[in-house]
Amino acid sequence: MCHAMPYGYLIAAGAPLTTVHWSLNLIKAFMSWRDVEPAGRAFARPSHAAVVHMRALQAYDGVCAGASHRKIATVVFGADIVANRWEPDSELRAHVRYLIRRARFLVDLGYVTLMTTRPKKEGAAAPFVDAP
Repeated sequence: MCHAMPYGYLIAAGAPLTTVHWSLNLIKAFMSWRDVEPAGRAFARPSHAAVVHMRALQAYDGVCAGASHRKIATVVFGADIVANRWEPDSELRAHVRYLIRRARFLVDLGYVTLMTTRPKKEGAAAPFVDAP
């Protein structure tokens, strides 16, 4: 490693707690002599809703750019999956149509509703009650 290079470390899931503490203390001791702040941390896996929003907006970008449904599927899901699962009446093709329909719904509601899937206050109607 060179000065100011990014790095990461991995602690195995399911490791005994004493091993985790020992590993973290070792890393902390190693870093204590350097003037380097941690660059970030790993976050939990995104929720299903977040993944659907992301894919829907990617699909919408593809539609706006004039891409075919198959090309959109290739970008969103990968070329291998499309090569193996794309057919005229396949689940994958239906899912791409769903993503496009959902994206149009989200875009029509406006930018603010893209920021949340929950009501702002108790008793308020959920913004995506009628979402496809």
